[in-house]
Amino acid sequence: MASAGPAPRMSMTDIGTGSCTVFTQVAAELMGLPMDREHMLLGDSDFPEAPGSGGSFSAANAAAGVFDACTHLRTSLAQRLGVDPAVAVFARGRVRAGLSHHAGQGNGGAGMRRL
Repeated sequence: MASAGPAPRMSMTDIGTGSCTVFTQVAAELMGLPMDREHMLLGDSDFPEAPGSGGSFSAANAAAGVFDACTHLRTSLAQRLGVDPAVAVFARGRVRAGLSHHAGQGNGGAGMRRL
């Protein structure tokens, strides 16, 4: 069984409108993980506040928070691994330095680090 990835948390609940799936997709895409390694924790009043549950309104607004949190996490992880966040590539549970728009070429996969 694969180890779990990051677990974004928020106080809102998913009332069957698919919000949890949207949040999972956003986090998995940004962190370079398959969806089965990403999971959301919802519905606990101790978690950060989020808009109320209400269909696409909730998904759109709270997904922006998931996006921001994952963006900050990507920056932090890249820096800890010694990879420039501006060129960090998160894919298949690993982080590597990707193509730099300045250099024009990558490092051929060298320096891959497992998440």
